[in-house]
Amino acid sequence: MENTDDSKKPLNGLKGLIHWKQDLTAGAIVALVSMPLSLAIAVASGAPPVAGFITAIVSSLIFPFIGGTYLAITSPAAGMAPVLYESIYSLGNGDMVLGYKLILPLIVLAGLFQLLLSRLKVSAITNLFPPVVISGIISAIGIIILVKQIPLLLGVSFKAHSVIGILLELPSRLFQGNLIILSIGLLTLLLIIIFHYLSKRFVKLKILPPFSYALFIGTLVSLAFPLTSKYLLQLPSDPLESIVFADITPLLAKKELWGELLKAFISILLINSIESMATLQAIDNLDPYERKSDQKRSLFGIGISNIASGFLGGITVIPEAIRSTVGILAGARTQWANFWNAVILLIGWLVLQPILTHIPLTVLAAVLIVSSLSLCKPAKWISAWKEGKISFIVFISTIILTIKIDLLWGLIAGCALSYFLRFIESKCADRKS
Repeated sequence: MENTDDSKKPLNGLKGLIHWKQDLTAGAIVALVSMPLSLAIAVASGAPPVAGFITAIVSSLIFPFIGGTYLAITSPAAGMAPVLYESIYSLGNGDMVLGYKLILPLIVLAGLFQLLLSRLKVSAITNLFPPVVISGIISAIGIIILVKQIPLLLGVSFKAHSVIGILLELPSRLFQGNLIILSIGLLTLLLIIIFHYLSKRFVKLKILPPFSYALFIGTLVSLAFPLTSKYLLQLPSDPLESIVFADITPLLAKKELWGELLKAFISILLINSIESMATLQAIDNLDPYERKSDQKRSLFGIGISNIASGFLGGITVIPEAIRSTVGILAGARTQWANFWNAVILLIGWLVLQPILTHIPLTVLAAVLIVSSLSLCKPAKWISAWKEGKISFIVFISTIILTIKIDLLWGLIAGCALSYFLRFIESKCADRKS
């Protein structure tokens, strides 16, 4: 028999519909945040902007009926953007359209494997990777996202696409940037900072993250300038034209790419699964009702969502921290908030499409820069330092290797280095004793 406290906790499913008012309101507020963020993450991933919409809508329609979590909002996430971009770029050999088409079946395949992983002990899988390595990977992702927004912020094309390449090319491109584009981007960054401090003073502003207000104002300001389409978000006039179905036949025809395909698949599967489980734990800690997610069921739901998203031309799905936090602050009670978020996103996509095409890419870049800073914030570096020399060496090495090579090798090398240094440390300790 349930105790009194548990009996008062909101439940998912049909029983959760008694909270429809709170969930509908929260879902609407989340949709306001999710709309620009989904577009920005798709752009950062090297996919068509509408792929972000497809991912957010499809996953949020499916997950509430499967997922074993209560307040997580499923959507594309910034943490997966570097993985997807590198995979799309390498598979297409620089042709992002081709690379995007080739990666869709891999997302579907990753979803199928997540269904298998959900049958195993999720904790055993995640425990294979030392926390300091995961922290290093996430910090590296933040740095990669931040640096790769520089060309969009400046409004100028770079020849390089890697982090080091962009930084080396930056001095020569800095004064070639479009002054209007740069000014709008910097204004958006300034507004995000201003609203960050205003939300601390005016509690009602906390209902939306600071970037939402900044994005709206930044876009309004941009309307005063005659910006050409190359500086603006591009969306097809017919939403049905946006759907690109996954097709495995091009993969089978390109045997020379099978090595790259395997690498891309493993990267997507590992990073998506690890980040999903880590984010779920963080969201559970914010739940005012102290409910805990069923990780096996949640991974199963993520797998189904990835299969559907990839099949319909979307990118990878993840329980996303920013949107979930917004939903919690807006009073979400159950997964129905996720569902209403999808419904309102779909309506918004169909109705607001002409308005969305006026959003400057530099504004979206400013939003992603701020989001990336939360991934590589100083607290992670300080925490790694406090854990000891070995942890800090592993943390820094993981970041460097991830940026220099890629996420998969950064993860593998970081784990190998961590286990090796811990082994040496234990041997030294045994000798002293």
